[in-house]
Amino acid sequence: MAKKSNSKTILIVVVILAVVVLAFLIFGRSSTGNVVASASNCQTKYQSLSSSDRDGDGVIDLCDNAPLVKNSDQKDSDGDGVGDVIDSCAGSDKDHDGVCDNVDNCPTVYNPYTSLSTHTQEVKC
Repeated sequence: MAKKSNSKTILIVVVILAVVVLAFLIFGRSSTGNVVASASNCQTKYQSLSSSDRDGDGVIDLCDNAPLVKNSDQKDSDGDGVGDVIDSCAGSDKDHDGVCDNVDNCPTVYNPYTSLSTHTQEVKC
């Protein structure tokens, strides 16, 4: 029975690793920050999975950082995976918490609740 348990555990670990690698390949950014190259590489790898391009910008939805708004340049100034065309904090959310730096009480610390009026616990920077 122990042999079957070990096989199941190994299979689960392999599946988890495969999902993590796939997520990195889809959402990862190149070390040079070249988002267009990343989108192009993504399309080359995943075109066979889906050819849907709802916004018609030439980037398949699976690889598009704004799948419903046309943005063929795939510009993402703050590197958060959301295209500038739909990112309200484009270029000004250093900690990628969705709170623009100009209203974030800790612009270099991930703390997404600082802009919510119901958030009462202060996060120390």
